[in-house]
Amino acid sequence: MGMSASQARYLQLTARKSDLEFQAQQICQKRLSLAERTQQIATKYSNQINDRHLYYNAPYTLQTGIDEDGNVSTLVNFGESSASQKRLDYYDITNGINDPNQPGLGYRIVNSEGKIVVPAIPEGANPDDYVVDASIVPNMSDSESAYRNACDYLEDKLRNAEWTLQKRNTNDNVDTGFDWVDTDFYTDSFIDDLLYEDNDSAAEAEYTRDTETIQSQDKALEMRLNQITTEQKAIETEMESVKNVIQKNVESSFKTFG
Repeated sequence: MGMSASQARYLQLTARKSDLEFQAQQICQKRLSLAERTQQIATKYSNQINDRHLYYNAPYTLQTGIDEDGNVSTLVNFGESSASQKRLDYYDITNGINDPNQPGLGYRIVNSEGKIVVPAIPEGANPDDYVVDASIVPNMSDSESAYRNACDYLEDKLRNAEWTLQKRNTNDNVDTGFDWVDTDFYTDSFIDDLLYEDNDSAAEAEYTRDTETIQSQDKALEMRLNQITTEQKAIETEMESVKNVIQKNVESSFKTFG
């Protein structure tokens, strides 16, 4: 192989080696992204199987019926605990215990500034005492997801301590009025904090599907990286051989002109 041909081949091999190094860097970056995605999927799965909901341990059952005027109404059966768990909502907290439609705890919700959280300021009340947040109002007639979103929103505020539940101080004299005291929903006998398991099977199926997809993608990238490594070694071996040929040609040229 002549001097010029050897040098041309060496330059070709150098360019090819640089290209392979660039491809290897890209593959490593893709595998890193897949690893991060795997962590995200694992975190999501963990959150789904460990998520909790607040439920109202209601001392009654609700039944939809037709009243004497032929209108659809909600019937309350006192003294009959609900067999199924009911998500804790705004009305469970704030309605009075004798409310004919949806009996509640008779509590109130306050924010970190001590203002009462309401969907609308009561007529004749001092606006400075309240903060309006319509997102807390669940509407039974809306879609199930809309009702769930309202309950989730309420829970997040309570769990993050942005909002606090307050109940009447039973030690106060009813003749002179009463104060409100903070109460912890964790220890309240009518509020249950339970694991939500209805979505566990779907979460596991999604986790399995997504991790298998990522593992397949990562395996393909690993195989390609191994191919590149093998090709790099072959190129390095050939570059060393061509380099020796060039060196011998240079030495021969010096001897010719020496």
